[in-house]
Amino acid sequence: MTATHPDIIRAQIELARMEEVVKSLEEMRRPLIGQLNAELSRPMELELPWPEKEPVSFAALSRIG
Repeated sequence: MTATHPDIIRAQIELARMEEVVKSLEEMRRPLIGQLNAELSRPMELELPWPEKEPVSFAALSRIG
């Protein structure tokens, strides 16, 4: 099955939206770390441990019918 031109455009628009969300979240990270450090009475520039990324796994699906 091949994607139609409108499907490709929709996918590109959704990708751009998701990239903007990621950028926005990354921009919020530094000020939030500073706030958390302030609440914990730690130097504001001190890094906080960041969770490691979990590997992505996909479930196998079977078509019924």
